[in-house]
Amino acid sequence: MVAQEYAGRVNAELKGRVEVKVFHSSQLGTDEQMIKGIKIGAPEMFMPSTVMSTVDGKYGLFEMPYIIVNRAHMKKVSENKQLQSALFEGLPAKGIRILGVWENGFRHVTNNVGLLAGEIFYLEDLARDCTQDGVYEFMFVAPPLPITGAVGSPINPLAIK
Repeated sequence: MVAQEYAGRVNAELKGRVEVKVFHSSQLGTDEQMIKGIKIGAPEMFMPSTVMSTVDGKYGLFEMPYIIVNRAHMKKVSENKQLQSALFEGLPAKGIRILGVWENGFRHVTNNVGLLAGEIFYLEDLARDCTQDGVYEFMFVAPPLPITGAVGSPINPLAIK
């Protein structure tokens, strides 16, 4: 929606001198492919999500769970001039310029690794507890059992409330 609004405003204001077209849902490729392409001008502009850590490792800070506590905190962080300077200054040398920053959700669970599938979870006690106190937020962790020399391991899932 934001991209469509941006395109509409730019196209209306520039009256055909430039045309902004929106391709959503990775229609032109993955964020990683777009980062490579932006350096040669194809595409000329795009909105990545968390892929910036592939450009520079310091962006990985924002992929850490629990580092941003809420939207107000994210706004304060994104408007910090020292942080903007530290994050943005080296990008033009890499063929990238930041035109804007927005909050794209803050991470409380990493999604690059972790439990890919689960089955036979006993959730009745958790559901009962959530119903009783009206709190439906909990942290689900599934650490592997410590087995030395193994390639894989059964998990020990826990819901921590």
